[in-house]
Amino acid sequence: MEKVLEYVVAANTAQMNAPACVDELKTWIRFSADEAARTGDGLFVGGASGNPAMPRWLGSRMMGMFFTTKS
Repeated sequence: MEKVLEYVVAANTAQMNAPACVDELKTWIRFSADEAARTGDGLFVGGASGNPAMPRWLGSRMMGMFFTTKS
């Protein structure tokens, strides 16, 4: 399990260090339940990660501040 964990962390780090990957992820994240219901696609951040729901303009900024390899 430790070896698998090393690979997962390495892959996540590589993705987070790739600006194009992070930009694409932001296009798929739905920061609020209303946005998720309206679009009918994407990944609702509250349901997927337990993070609080918020408007897109705020969620996108918060993601830029707190979505880091260290966190």
